[in-house]
Amino acid sequence: MGVVGISDELTLAVRPQVAKLSNKIKEALKRRAIREAERIDIHVDGATVKLGGRVHSWNERAAVEGVIWSAPGVRFVVNDLAVG
Repeated sequence: MGVVGISDELTLAVRPQVAKLSNKIKEALKRRAIREAERIDIHVDGATVKLGGRVHSWNERAAVEGVIWSAPGVRFVVNDLAVG
């Protein structure tokens, strides 16, 4: 009676391509009207995205990180954005 086992047969068919992911992130930043989208460095290494550069405020920094987390395939974010 009840669950006696679970079989996980899920597989990922396609991994996100680094260049496409980076471009999609930049496009998303522009759609969110983040002023410094062009001055933000985005480095993708597998499922990890590292951010560099400078933004004007803490709110903008948080907004950029939120956009990154919403991108498909992102599992880790290293936010090295400077504020000021």
